[in-house]
Amino acid sequence: MSEEDRFSPEEKLKLSELHYEKAKEILKELEVLSRERLFLTLANRAYYLVFNASKSLLILYGKDPVSHKGVRQLLHLHFSNERELLSIFDELMEYRQKVDYDVFVSHKDISESKAQELAQKAKRFFQITSELRARLVKAFGDP
Repeated sequence: MSEEDRFSPEEKLKLSELHYEKAKEILKELEVLSRERLFLTLANRAYYLVFNASKSLLILYGKDPVSHKGVRQLLHLHFSNERELLSIFDELMEYRQKVDYDVFVSHKDISESKAQELAQKAKRFFQITSELRARLVKAFGDP
């Protein structure tokens, strides 16, 4: 059995929907984090929005990577023609690694304008993936 056949079409649609809904919830969080000026957390959540939105697409191909690197690799493999999508993913992944793991990065290191830029990029990513996902779901025969 190939990896693509590991999940039934119904399971692919359900898992995709769960990841998509999680990304949608994080989209709401970005507004609160911005308003509260929690820019480090905003950078983290912006990445997790794109991570979950990416998984919502990849699962429709029967791919369910568990690592961040795996998501990135498969996103680049299956959506190589979506340059804007890939660029946003890579940038937000890099920021997330900085804010989560670099002890020298503090709230002073991400300006309000940078935080707003990251949030806008995450929103754009969500818009792109929503359109791509809708086309992929339609190919399954919308439930």
